[in-house]
Amino acid sequence: MVTIKEIADKVNLSPTTVSNVIHGRKGKVSPDNYKKISRALEESKYVSNMGGRLLGRHGSKIIAVILNYERRSEMNVVSDPFYNQIIGFLEEEIRKKGYFMMLYTSGSVTESLRLATAWDIEGLIVLGSHPDDAKNVY
Repeated sequence: MVTIKEIADKVNLSPTTVSNVIHGRKGKVSPDNYKKISRALEESKYVSNMGGRLLGRHGSKIIAVILNYERRSEMNVVSDPFYNQIIGFLEEEIRKKGYFMMLYTSGSVTESLRLATAWDIEGLIVLGSHPDDAKNVY
């Protein structure tokens, strides 16, 4: 896996400048350098280290989508056409905003909230829950 330092060396710029491009801070990098670094990142197939991002407290960039199937039939909730369409739309919109979607199915809102806390998510969407379950969120 290629590092920010290796990309910086490749384009003869500082690791900070490369980091600014990775995090979309266009105002801190000249347009030419932004293109140069973006090209180098793409060519090297750079992948952001989520563990490092979490340690640096820059946010997980994770939006959890929880499907509560407790009150549903035995049908696999992910194969339900209704939920399938919603999940597809959510994933596309979440990705457009620069976030990652974590999909989790559960029969318990409490269990889902525990998972969300453990992953340090930045947003939570719960589908298929009962209005009474909202009390558990607060």
